[in-house]
Amino acid sequence: MKTKRWRGRAGQSLVEMAMVLPVLTFLTFGLVDFGRAYYFQVSVTNAAREGARAAILNIYTGPDTPACTGPSYSTCPVQTDGAINS
Repeated sequence: MKTKRWRGRAGQSLVEMAMVLPVLTFLTFGLVDFGRAYYFQVSVTNAAREGARAAILNIYTGPDTPACTGPSYSTCPVQTDGAINS
């Protein structure tokens, strides 16, 4: 049998959870969103770094090379050093 003291507190935990849950949800989704933004920022930085590295090393042998003097550029040698060409 519940006493009079517990009757007034029956919904207290439910009300507290209803007040705290939106804040916790907002913080969780905010952390996930900032984590994704940081991941993409690091990815773009690394891509720019790799692009600058590729430009400095001159790993692409384009159509201006002496081997590409023929009528068709499809037979030109291209050095990619493991890069993917489109």
